[in-house]
Amino acid sequence: MKWLGGALIAGSLLLPPFLAGDFYINLASQILIAAIFALSLNLLVGFGGMTSLGHASYLGVAAYLSALLTGKYGFGHGAAALVSISGTVAMAGFFGVIALRATGLGFLMITLALSQVLWGLAYRMSNITNGDNGIAGLTRPAPFGFSLDRPASFYWFALRSWRSPLS
Repeated sequence: MKWLGGALIAGSLLLPPFLAGDFYINLASQILIAAIFALSLNLLVGFGGMTSLGHASYLGVAAYLSALLTGKYGFGHGAAALVSISGTVAMAGFFGVIALRATGLGFLMITLALSQVLWGLAYRMSNITNGDNGIAGLTRPAPFGFSLDRPASFYWFALRSWRSPLS
């Protein structure tokens, strides 16, 4: 009976590019990206035992850095990815120095406070981040020469990236 559930899930993941329009394919891609984000939170909470309310800060900082570097400063997608990962790791190290001194409820509240600081900066620095409108005019990368401009190709890329961290 387990194989039936697995087959239904696999079928539902393989069908959107063939049956849906561009809007729904993009929506499915965003769902897959949110699932990857949830898997990373599972690593932190499930294996690390640290419940965090500021986990989205890392995703946001990496996204803003990548968008600013490619959109405003003319970096290529690969170089922007390396710099944004490095910047996010540096921010995580700084946050870790502050937050890992506490445990339990204190750790939870410190991670919430640090994420609210970043939210406030992103919201109020509208000359850089465009406030609550976000950064527009971004392009999708072309890793190894494969264009991800079409919604279906980006969906397949996101689906390929979506798997258990233990597999």
